[in-house]
Amino acid sequence: MTQPGGGLNNLGNPDVAWELNYQTNIALEFGLFNNKLFGTLEYFNRDSKSLLQDVPISTITGFKSILRNVGEMNNKGLEIELGSDIVKNENWKWTLSANATFISSKVTKLYGGQDIVWFDPTGGDNRARYVYREGESALSFFGLEWAGTDQTNGKNVWYTNDGTTGEFMFNGKAATYNYKNAKQTIIGNANPKLYGGINSDIDYKNFSLGLNFAYKIGGKLYDATSKDVADDGYYWERIHSEYFVEDSWSPSNTGGTYPMVTGRDLEDVNQISSRQLFDASYIRLKISP
Repeated sequence: MTQPGGGLNNLGNPDVAWELNYQTNIALEFGLFNNKLFGTLEYFNRDSKSLLQDVPISTITGFKSILRNVGEMNNKGLEIELGSDIVKNENWKWTLSANATFISSKVTKLYGGQDIVWFDPTGGDNRARYVYREGESALSFFGLEWAGTDQTNGKNVWYTNDGTTGEFMFNGKAATYNYKNAKQTIIGNANPKLYGGINSDIDYKNFSLGLNFAYKIGGKLYDATSKDVADDGYYWERIHSEYFVEDSWSPSNTGGTYPMVTGRDLEDVNQISSRQLFDASYIRLKISP
């Protein structure tokens, strides 16, 4: 059985139980002005209990994880769709529609109350790390919080997030130059605030043209490949991205927002951190003849 937290698990667990889901859907479909204006409105709520997850265990067993019922999760949201036949006659038909989905996904309870950290199983060696934590998003990125670049010396700065004063204050928060002195924390949320589409379909006799926009607003994307094209450390000789070359710190560019290329930093850029998180908002157009 393959689960979100990892691959195939062959270690038996006699206490594992079926995951249970309780779902409620309430929908309204309507048409006005002889169906010239039409749409749907749907609310959904899904509670998952006895959530199945691969949980890390001591490798002395010969396995890295075991399948357990770890907690409960809630997914709820609202879907809205509106459309109109703006033109509709013997030769022409032009339909314009738009839809939007608002969704919230949270871990509501963990049996035992302890965080569960897991890797994205689809990411290969450059996997994003997530955490299940009570009251937080089910897709919370977990890692180090990169504070940016110290403009006085070009060094990486990390927020400690450990309740101490750190080595110094940076932008009003405790910080350090050494990532090993920083505590991993929730650094972002992969869930968007809103996503949907806008569609325009035009038909004229035997000719048709569809303009289909897809969009997403909010949420984060973990881009591990950015480590390769923006490496300021050991692999400094690699081909760098244009944005990194133009915006890396140097004695002649003390306003650079990326660290100085030193060729000595073996590890900083390889850490799973907010440095590799980017805004995942987008809008795309697909044209269908």
